[in-house]
Amino acid sequence: MTFAAKGRRKVEAENKAAALACQKLKSLGLVDKNNNPLSHAMYNMTSLRELGENQRRPCHIKVPEATLRKIENYLNHYPVDSRESRPRIADDMMNLSKESGAISDAITGKTYTPMSEGEEVRLSQNLLALWKRRGSSWPESHQLPVDPHKDTILSAIEQNPVVVIAGDTGCGKTTRIPQLLLERYILEGRGARCNVVITQPRRISAISVAQRVAQELGPNMRKNVGYQVRLESKPPARGGALLFCTVGILLRKLQGNPSLEGVSHVIVDEVHERDVNTETPTCAWS
Repeated sequence: MTFAAKGRRKVEAENKAAALACQKLKSLGLVDKNNNPLSHAMYNMTSLRELGENQRRPCHIKVPEATLRKIENYLNHYPVDSRESRPRIADDMMNLSKESGAISDAITGKTYTPMSEGEEVRLSQNLLALWKRRGSSWPESHQLPVDPHKDTILSAIEQNPVVVIAGDTGCGKTTRIPQLLLERYILEGRGARCNVVITQPRRISAISVAQRVAQELGPNMRKNVGYQVRLESKPPARGGALLFCTVGILLRKLQGNPSLEGVSHVIVDEVHERDVNTETPTCAWS
């Protein structure tokens, strides 16, 4: 049994929780009339033995099929790990309307539906207006070593299915290149087609990099950057989206969407940290 209580200080909360425990033990007959613990001999009384057996006896329940599907969809996105903290349940991950066998959108996590031509044009125009409104991409004082190589990098990505980019730490590979991809697509009027999944080796780096990129893009474009790690998700809007996640999450997405429908680029960051999950990158840099 677990007893929880709140207090202005730790000692106050502990005392309240202890009082709740004593109250429960007394109601179960596990303390004597003076509120002292029972002796070993008293624990052997028939009534107490029956109470213990009843508490240990399995309880049979019937779980509705809809709830089972709900649990299965949730565990597919958030595998159980006893070392992790208690998950925050996202509504989109617990949506019972998902049909078994339906393709999952790798960006939003919802059921994938192809974007209509009219929707794509409207969204691309809206992205272009938002991008122009944010002004200059990066001031001269914030230029990074990767910026002068923008055209070379983007041309290589356009012309090759797999590109490996190597650079020194801090040159802008992680934060800048996804933005360069998004900028190119938006300025060419096809921003809705740019949906990039960027993997990070650790959960904390996926979240922190997503927050940094969102800050650099500014308030108008912030909603187009999101992250998804185990037990926590903040997906971006589909169409001109940058999604940062761990490699394990990407592999989970491949299970529900093997061809990654709706994704334009997959970037595997820190690919030199080789493990079994990063042996088949689509677009990687070291």
